[in-house]
Amino acid sequence: MIGVRAGRASKLLTDQSQNQELSAGELLKLKQMVLISGAPRTMAKHVRMYERLEIWASSAGVEVYPLTVEKIVKFALVLDKDECGPSVIPSMKTAVKWVAARLAIDVPELEDHRLTAIQQEVVSKRATTLKEAIAIPIAVVQALEAYVASPDHPEPSSHLCLVVVVYGVCITQI
Repeated sequence: MIGVRAGRASKLLTDQSQNQELSAGELLKLKQMVLISGAPRTMAKHVRMYERLEIWASSAGVEVYPLTVEKIVKFALVLDKDECGPSVIPSMKTAVKWVAARLAIDVPELEDHRLTAIQQEVVSKRATTLKEAIAIPIAVVQALEAYVASPDHPEPSSHLCLVVVVYGVCITQI
């Protein structure tokens, strides 16, 4: 568990003086509610990314806690070296914020100019423009609809698949 590995850096798990009016059982229940709040897939995605940060730090001989912007920058440089996609560094920053918020860990300034520069460099190197598919001419679509809807063809769906595949092959040959 990240919170256990964070040790004293996680105030959620270590600060027992958060509220003198709550019993130990109430504090435990409150902590559990904080840790499990959110959509399961989103939580899993953030935890996986944060664990990647921890794994990198361990393999690089870097002590993760306390978190510093320099450690985050070093990890971003590793992600860039590994040719990550343009959304990976923003996702990493979001994961760090998310985990830090859940565990009450002090989070460094993630809008640091060095981190922003790395993120922009990754986007400029690896972002690709969206390519639109070749449009099927309206006359072809109308002909396909007429063919498939024709009462002369008992299995229109299989014929449509065949016609679309043949048309796709013809388009790619142009």
